[in-house]
Amino acid sequence: MSQGTKNLLEGIVFQTKDVPTLYCNHASPSISFNDLRIYFAEVAPKELAAVQSTTAKRAEPTVTPRICVVVSPEFAKALAQSILTAVDKYENLFGPLRPSPTQEQMDEKLPG
Repeated sequence: MSQGTKNLLEGIVFQTKDVPTLYCNHASPSISFNDLRIYFAEVAPKELAAVQSTTAKRAEPTVTPRICVVVSPEFAKALAQSILTAVDKYENLFGPLRPSPTQEQMDEKLPG
């Protein structure tokens, strides 16, 4: 949007009461000339021991696709900018996010 142009959605509100919620902790984007697809999935351990150990250890993951969202490239860019703005606001309120660990750090913490 150019400077000085009013957003037509400004001031519009919508109800969120009956909107379904889906938990995802993994996303895989895919592109074509016409659109961008984002496959959202949940990554979880394939199995766990019946009795919890006192030490952390590596578990084989399973990836369960949950939903695919298809958008235009232009909307994808606007969505990415909107999400970054929301993350900036979050960090301003609650402090910086913790950095993602390196593979070496994960290997140290989760022995094979």
